[in-house]
Amino acid sequence: MTAVEWIQLSAGTTDDEDLTIHRGSGCFLTDQGYQNVAETRVRALLANRVALILEARGWSPVAAAEATGLEPEVFVHAHQGRLDKISVGDMIEALIRLGSDILITIGEAVEGERGVALVQGPDDDD
Repeated sequence: MTAVEWIQLSAGTTDDEDLTIHRGSGCFLTDQGYQNVAETRVRALLANRVALILEARGWSPVAAAEATGLEPEVFVHAHQGRLDKISVGDMIEALIRLGSDILITIGEAVEGERGVALVQGPDDDD
């Protein structure tokens, strides 16, 4: 069985149907149409950290809102990964109110290259 035959079989297609395979760019966020990939990646990583804290504490978005004084929607959107509904500022504020320390370091970019935005948590590898 060829790779195309296997893909057709697993996708439930027949020889009569057109099968188009699209090669991704290697960046999921770019392939999903996000315009500002660096900012979106930071929002995603911060939202993930918020969601992990809530999960570790066994808190619902409402419980987190009550404990922090923020709107429950901030935590709902973070938990659901609704990156279009949250900002970096929202996530930083949520993390601070949840007791996390935030460190922002600004350095010079390598000559001829754009800078990068990185988010690293205490459990992440250096």
